[in-house]
Amino acid sequence: MTDNQHDDEFDDDYDDDDHEEYIDPPYHIVVGATWCYNCGNAHKVAVILGTFDRHMRCFARYVTELPDALLQAMREHTVYEKRFSRMAKMEYYANCCPHCGALSGDHFLHDGGAVFGPLDPEAAAALKVFSVGVRVEGRVKGTFAWSSAIDWILQAARKP
Repeated sequence: MTDNQHDDEFDDDYDDDDHEEYIDPPYHIVVGATWCYNCGNAHKVAVILGTFDRHMRCFARYVTELPDALLQAMREHTVYEKRFSRMAKMEYYANCCPHCGALSGDHFLHDGGAVFGPLDPEAAAALKVFSVGVRVEGRVKGTFAWSSAIDWILQAARKP
């Protein structure tokens, strides 16, 4: 596959990193694994899957505010801290390497082919989806990203 074919395949994916919005329930947590760019160790990473505009399932990215119950639920799966990113030039809740503390930036986790940007259903099947087991009061504030991979992730999660 050429780079142009790859770009064309994902033209329908929507990524709104220009301004913050509110992402609403129902919330799920999607968990996968990646490698730390700094120390090279494998570690778990997680992302909030919510709803935008009452109907569109989306990933919450560059999260600046979230309810305490959801923060605690995320921390059951990953090191999730509010940190400043030099690349994003902002402070947001991010996955961090448990071995060296390096930030695993949202951009690199969601890019096509990355852990939350699987390119096929088989890669999506490697991700685990968890329901948030507590009632969450409040909303998530951040940017949202819609991807056709969300359907693959949810379909794989339904399989026994």
